[in-house]
Amino acid sequence: MALAYKLAPDLPSYLVAQFASACAKQLSLRAECERDPKAVLLKLGFPKEDME
Repeated sequence: MALAYKLAPDLPSYLVAQFASACAKQLSLRAECERDPKAVLLKLGFPKEDME
């Protein structure tokens, strides 16, 4: 979670939690998690409006 907050400090806490969980469980997302957290959340199905 600490890394997720560092990578995506502007996101609401519920999105940071989802992001952290997905990055921990899906190794195929690991590089993208570090490069573009919001893209990962879009792939997970969260609406773009939730990230603004």
